[in-house]
Amino acid sequence: MKNLNMKSIIEVADFTELVAIDEIAVNEIVLEMENDSNVYFNGIKPLISNYGKKMHNCNFDLNLAVKGFTNLVTKYLKDSDQQGVLKVHDRVIVGYQLLESFMEDIEIESGYLTVTEVRERWNEIKRHMTREQKQDKPLMSESWMAFIDSLCKDGFISDDMYNNIKYK
Repeated sequence: MKNLNMKSIIEVADFTELVAIDEIAVNEIVLEMENDSNVYFNGIKPLISNYGKKMHNCNFDLNLAVKGFTNLVTKYLKDSDQQGVLKVHDRVIVGYQLLESFMEDIEIESGYLTVTEVRERWNEIKRHMTREQKQDKPLMSESWMAFIDSLCKDGFISDDMYNNIKYK
């Protein structure tokens, strides 16, 4: 999975230059949407489910996910008579922040382990190693790679996650 970053946001919105962001309005709308049960169950939850399936099938596209959340923001603003509150670039930022907030839920929905769960499993394995084994860097590196390889082969992590964490 690609890392979320400002470059991805700009690509989705087709911006050619950075623009001023109304941080207060953006944060306010993010909080409103995260805490609105109607928005969650009728908008965010279906997106989480859809993107989880796409992630599981290795069809997840970060830019399209930001765009999906941005469309939800636009609909929310229209339905709540707040259409003029945010400019287009601010709506994209809200969409990005919502995606970032719910990324772990998307990963869970995909059926794959999250990065946190992978780390917890690795730490459990390390607890059973001796001090000498832990200090042997080549052995630790080899053990890490074998661990990650087995998780990927057994379908516990996606290929994208494998590529992102295999050398960390």
